[in-house]
Amino acid sequence: MYLHLVPRILHHMKNKCTLVSVSVPELSLELKADSLVAMKPYPNKSYHVVMLKGRRALNGFLVKSPRTLTEFTMITIWEIEGFGKISHTVKTLVQDKDYDLVSHDVLLAHAYHQREEELGYRVHPSYDSLAPVDFEPTMQSRYIKESDLSHDVWETYSWGNCCVRVKRHFWR
Repeated sequence: MYLHLVPRILHHMKNKCTLVSVSVPELSLELKADSLVAMKPYPNKSYHVVMLKGRRALNGFLVKSPRTLTEFTMITIWEIEGFGKISHTVKTLVQDKDYDLVSHDVLLAHAYHQREEELGYRVHPSYDSLAPVDFEPTMQSRYIKESDLSHDVWETYSWGNCCVRVKRHFWR
C-alpha cells in the first residue's frame, strides 16, 4: 500500500513558518526537517507544502507501507516565529479497498474520475457537495473569525485567532 502524504499549511501572516517534523505513528515513521522541505508550489504563496529534500518538487511525498492499513494518522509539527510550535493531526480512514494508493491530494481523485468514467468516483460520498478546497486536509495558522470546531485549540488576539492544535478526520 502506498500513502501519498501532503502536509500543508495555509499561513497568511508575515511571520516565518518552518517545518519541524512529519510522523505516521502506525508505521513508526518520523521525518524531521533535515530530510524534508516546505515549499510554495501554488500560485497562492500562502500555502506551504512539505516535500522530500533534494528531490524534484512535487506535491507532497510517497511512502510505501509494508501492510494494508484501514486507518492511519499523520502528525505535522510547524513552528511559527513569535508563536511557537503548532500541530496538525489528520486521521485518515481508508474505505476504498480497490486500489493500493491513498492520497491526501483530493484533486487527483477528481482528475482521475473525469478521465476514466467507468471506474467510478473515488471521493467519499460525504464530500460530494463540497469543493476540494473545503475538505482537503490543510492546517490554517490563523482564523479570521472564531472557529466553531471543538477539537481545535487556538489563541485569541486582537487581529484574529491563531491555531495551536488541529485534529481532523479524512475519509478516502
